[in-house]
Amino acid sequence: MIYLLSFLTVLLLILIYIIEKDVISPSFIFCFVFMIAEFNVISNVTKLGVKFRVDTVLVVTLGIFIFFIGTILANLFPNYVGKRKKNIRTLDLTRTKQFFLCIFNIISIIYILKNVYILVVQRAGYVGGILGSLSVFAEVSKFQSIDMKLDTVSTLLTALCEAEAYVFGYIIASKLVKKEKIEIITLICFITSFLSTFCQGSRGGVFIIIASVFCFIIIYRKEKGIKIIGVKLIFKLIGVIILAIIAFQIIGTITGKMWDVSVYEYFSVYLGDPLINFDTKLSNGIERTKISGQASFGGLIKNIFGKLGIYVPKYGALGEFQYYGNHNLGNVYTIFAYLIADFGILGCLIACFIIGIIVEFIYIRTIRNKKNNDEFITILCGYIMSSVAFSFFSNKICENVTIYHIYMFLFVFIILNFLTKKGVKNSIAQINGGEYEID
Repeated sequence: MIYLLSFLTVLLLILIYIIEKDVISPSFIFCFVFMIAEFNVISNVTKLGVKFRVDTVLVVTLGIFIFFIGTILANLFPNYVGKRKKNIRTLDLTRTKQFFLCIFNIISIIYILKNVYILVVQRAGYVGGILGSLSVFAEVSKFQSIDMKLDTVSTLLTALCEAEAYVFGYIIASKLVKKEKIEIITLICFITSFLSTFCQGSRGGVFIIIASVFCFIIIYRKEKGIKIIGVKLIFKLIGVIILAIIAFQIIGTITGKMWDVSVYEYFSVYLGDPLINFDTKLSNGIERTKISGQASFGGLIKNIFGKLGIYVPKYGALGEFQYYGNHNLGNVYTIFAYLIADFGILGCLIACFIIGIIVEFIYIRTIRNKKNNDEFITILCGYIMSSVAFSFFSNKICENVTIYHIYMFLFVFIILNFLTKKGVKNSIAQINGGEYEID
């Protein structure tokens, strides 16, 4: 069954490319990441003795295909940007502003680490060092009933630094495309803001690098005016992703999230094993959530219902670690498991269709619209494309719709405006082929 699933996925990938001729469209990326995950499972077949069910093959292939149908429908909508006045932003990367942001990042890191450490010591009885407390904080807050919620200031500082990391990821990507010099202070701004995202024991900051890669591709295509990406560039981008994976493992070691297995087995936990976990859960029957959408939008639902005084039970059926003998397979189950837990199998397929429409709608108005050069929209599209790329892992597309991420993108907008040159006026802008005055 796993060989059949891989074969069908490859056929779908070829079909998608023949129709779209675009190697970074949402449907191509969605299918491609599952193909890579399946190849990883095949490489572990002998060791684990994996045997997939027919149900798994049907759900995954139908899910990919219906997602693709959704993207096709989105392409039928007119790609139109209204005739309106539009300011053209010019980023002002003065050393003074960047130095200020670097100092802010360092202070934020110290503040957040201090509060995490104090919380872990007080509520979890931790007696180790600061770096070790990050792993304990993440573990306890996710898998135990102890309230490990940080203070509002720490949360907002994390969101602000993460927003800055996305902005500087975009800036570096833009400079690389245009072959402009990247100053050391710019790199330090990115590194310090990037590191701040790990201060709560999460390694989700690696997501930023993937989003920056997509930003690079978006800018590259707008600059070059072509859809095809050269082989040399593809290898360079793969190299960046490999570095991100290495960073993921290094940070895991520092925060105590590695265990005594080979690097490849550890890597498989985050690549192919989610498919194995999905197959296991599907064969045993995936437990439905108490509230539709709880597995996909849990944080948002809990926050909104909490303000209304409505108790939302914690859903943990897809948070359990799976094992095959002595092999830890992790606790992630692909996008399909979370959608099935919320809406059932038919609802999962309908959700894939709707998600395909939404992400393609944003994609075609960013990448395929050369007149749209807005930095905020480019960062948002890079972020969404990264979420699509992590669908083999979990339902990042929906999970990232939270109050926290709303704040984060508000901060992205604020930081972009902070870095915008003041008093610079452009007299003419080309929008949809016409000339329009700009105030």
